[in-house]
Amino acid sequence: MTEVNNYKDTYKQLSKNIRRQLEKLDHLDIYTSRHVHSVPQIVGKICNKLGFEKSEKKFYIECAYLHDIGKIFIPSEILQKPGKLTEEEYEVMKTHTTKGEDFCNSIRALDRYSSAAGCHHENSDGSGYPYGITEVPLEAELIKVADIYDALLNKRQYKEKIEITKALEILKETLIDRHLINSNIFEALLEVILEETELTKEEYIYIVRMKQTING
Repeated sequence: MTEVNNYKDTYKQLSKNIRRQLEKLDHLDIYTSRHVHSVPQIVGKICNKLGFEKSEKKFYIECAYLHDIGKIFIPSEILQKPGKLTEEEYEVMKTHTTKGEDFCNSIRALDRYSSAAGCHHENSDGSGYPYGITEVPLEAELIKVADIYDALLNKRQYKEKIEITKALEILKETLIDRHLINSNIFEALLEVILEETELTKEEYIYIVRMKQTING
């Protein structure tokens, strides 16, 4: 696999089965389409920082591409609703995890990605969904960090985009401070942002200090 930062080469090397499923996601709405292409790029860059072998990076990137495949089974009036979901609608939205897992398991060429689709909303304290497990697969943890960061940072049907420092603060408070994921993954994300994102002086200092508090 070529360097994961080269998005076009990475995408070209996906199997026909994966690309076929991505086409379905691309047609749902512009926000979903952007998200399912952005998360794998973030995951790939995190993998580089964590020093994974090429074969491992390839697997985790492919997992990231398929993490939201279950959304093709969510009714459009819920998936594309511009406002806050009701409790009933949110319960339906949450089924994209099990539906995605079942879908991957139904296709032999995709079954190795089923845990990523099913577990990327799980937490290590058992508070996540859909199963409330405490031993979360690494691919799901990697995706979870990239997934939440991208969702926070960018505009969606139901929210405006927010500043990068605010997005990172929310991510830290919800995942790191509660010890819900491996902090090394979050630290790797911070390193990626520091090296590859155009930041103001204030943002750069803020992120460096955040990284220091985690290490400390």
